[in-house]
Amino acid sequence: MFVVTTLVSDLVESRNACVADRHHYPAATGTCSVDADEVRRAWATRSGAYSPAYYAHHGPDATSEWVVDAVTARLGETATVLEVGCSSGRHLERFRRAGFDSLAGIEVNPEALTVMRESFPELAAQATFHHGDVEAILTDWETDAVDVVYAVE
Repeated sequence: MFVVTTLVSDLVESRNACVADRHHYPAATGTCSVDADEVRRAWATRSGAYSPAYYAHHGPDATSEWVVDAVTARLGETATVLEVGCSSGRHLERFRRAGFDSLAGIEVNPEALTVMRESFPELAAQATFHHGDVEAILTDWETDAVDVVYAVE
């Protein structure tokens, strides 16, 4: 499986630093924690600037191009692609336009999937979308169900 990640946010950087610290210094103590439920609530209720409608309005961008180019170069258009946290689907829409047929997304914000169906109806008809927490959704998936998993922030 090819994994592409471009995560750029203070929360993720803090979380990664916290995980790295525990990994490299398991005996270390400190006040490093991330409340996963709070993160899910924040994403599930996102509105206004950086909401699903905002991202759909702006459509695929340079990041979309980068992810599609990276996957195309390594696996080609026959790859099965999963975006975790797909929001309104703008990056998956770029995959669809590039000729990828096997696309899926997981999103915790129900509004995002509604916006996606309105903004990218061809993607909505072609791809498979799941609403909920990634941990719960992926529990029943086969290990090799997809070729590529990616998340973009």
